[in-house]
Amino acid sequence: MVLSLQPDDASWLLKQLGANSAATRLAACTLSLTAALADEDVNRSIVRLLQDPAHRVRDAAERTLEQRRRERWTRTLVDQVDQPMVVVSRAWAILDAVLAVAEVGYKGTAWPQWVRRFLESQSVRDCSALRLVLLERLDTRRKKALEKAERKAERLTAERCNRLRRR
Repeated sequence: MVLSLQPDDASWLLKQLGANSAATRLAACTLSLTAALADEDVNRSIVRLLQDPAHRVRDAAERTLEQRRRERWTRTLVDQVDQPMVVVSRAWAILDAVLAVAEVGYKGTAWPQWVRRFLESQSVRDCSALRLVLLERLDTRRKKALEKAERKAERLTAERCNRLRRR
C-alpha cells in the first residue's frame, strides 16, 4: 500500500523522524515505508536513524532505506520499458531485472503499482509472451512470499508461546 502524502506531509514526517521518543521515530520510519515521498530530506533523516541509540529504530531505518532503494530501482527500470520503441529483447532483460529487485507483494493482495505500469507499456502490450511470463513469475514469487511470511509468523508465535511457558 502506498499512501499519497503531500509535500507538507514530508515536513511533518521529518519532525516525527527527529522526535525525542524512540517509539515515535520507529513509527515514522515505518510510515515512510508506505509513503511515496521521494524527499531527500526524509532520506537523510532516515540515514541518521542508522545511528539511533534504540536498536529497533536502527533496524527499521535499515529496512526502510533498503526498500526505498529497491523502489527507486524498480521505477527506473519500469520507466525504461515504458520508453517508445523499446525492442522486445531489451524488454525481456528489463523484466528479469525488475523481478530481481521489485517488491511483488503477497498472493491474494492487490498487484503493486509497478506491475500495472509494466503491463501497460507498449512493448509489453505488443508481446503476449512477455505478459504471460511476467504474470507467471509474479504468481510464483507472491506464493513463495506468502508461504515465507506464514512460516515466520508460525515461528514467532511458537517462540512467544515458549517464552510464556517458561515464566
